[in-house]
Amino acid sequence: MKRIIFTLIISLSFLLSACIEHGFYDVDKKVEKESKTAIEIEKDTKSTGLTNDQSLTAIKKYWYKLNPDLKEMENSDGYTIYFEVESSNEEQIVVLFRSYTGALTRYYIDRSTGDTYVTGYMPGITEKEEKTGEEFNIKQYLD
Repeated sequence: MKRIIFTLIISLSFLLSACIEHGFYDVDKKVEKESKTAIEIEKDTKSTGLTNDQSLTAIKKYWYKLNPDLKEMENSDGYTIYFEVESSNEEQIVVLFRSYTGALTRYYIDRSTGDTYVTGYMPGITEKEEKTGEEFNIKQYLD
């Protein structure tokens, strides 16, 4: 019985090898099909809205455009500057920018549209976070 099973396994291996070699079973097409599936999944993800990483990168680009020296300041030890995704849910992403002045600026981003409004808070100076009146679409800062 063991010989029969062993013979069947060897025979099937040779048969599968011959099919692949002669193009009856195209491994490349299978890989291509799997890749298309991954691309389709990525497209589906993009159609559901902005990711946290996209939003964070776009806010950084927005600031670097406003203040080109900011990138150097961010990378130096002399300033406390940072950007972070403070919160995120299905509808909205909040990106926090902490300026070298200590001011906290939050960007409330609509995940599906990219519409963004801005709030500011300066500890010790303002009582609470307040809308600045600045609004824009963050998608214009995506690649």
